[in-house]
Amino acid sequence: RLEYIMSFIPTIPLEQVTGSARILFGVMFSIKLFFSIDARELVWSHRLPLGSKRCFSFLLTSLVIANSFFIFGFCTGPAALLQWFFYVFLFRYASLFGLEDISFHALSFYFVFAGSGTALSLDSLWGFEVWGRILHDSLVPELALATAIGNIFLSAGITKLPSPMWKRGLGAYYFFLLPNFRRLGTSLFTKNEKLSRIINHMAIGMELGLLPALFVNFFPLGLAFWLMAIGFTLLLSTVFVLTWIGESMTLGLLIVLWLVLEADTGGL
Repeated sequence: RLEYIMSFIPTIPLEQVTGSARILFGVMFSIKLFFSIDARELVWSHRLPLGSKRCFSFLLTSLVIANSFFIFGFCTGPAALLQWFFYVFLFRYASLFGLEDISFHALSFYFVFAGSGTALSLDSLWGFEVWGRILHDSLVPELALATAIGNIFLSAGITKLPSPMWKRGLGAYYFFLLPNFRRLGTSLFTKNEKLSRIINHMAIGMELGLLPALFVNFFPLGLAFWLMAIGFTLLLSTVFVLTWIGESMTLGLLIVLWLVLEADTGGL
């Protein structure tokens, strides 16, 4: 029985998962923010929020402060809310707005409701918490995050469907050839046409199937698609240079893994 098998899979308490994820995401956020501020003339080259450099500087400073509070877990709930709000507001004006920002939006919003200051935080150390997990005894934040990540993958898959290149099985091949996106050599894939075509179709199948699989059955169907998705995001963050897309999506998927292993429901 699946329930019997799952009973032997050790799980970490959710408070530890959200606390660890908060620190990792907060540091990731800080690094992205550091380089964005350093290159602000490029990142916000077309539009400034509210059209004022003074307002822009104030908003960036506020975001840095909120992010610092978030990492250390001080007033974690309000800090997460302000971090999400200032990030969404500022980066919607950015000239380089892209998929990494969509994934950052989803994770930032998750931490507003996840009660991530309950562990590994100054709030937990000092017994000070403005607000914790919304809907205290539920998994609604994790369910919402899984749905958001599934939607990101689903939209990517749907976008590929009308493409002649992806339908012919050449999308992954040409992606592996792009020199500006490669961190490591990809000749293993580009010299093997059959392998690159398999990866091409697996990528589309995973993107289209992850969300439906999570909706219908967490284990084993959802776990199988989760494994394909985590393999995909790990490739993006190791073999390729798609800054923060692979890293942020991997972190989100690790939180979803806890949900897959812990929840007793058939699916979302």
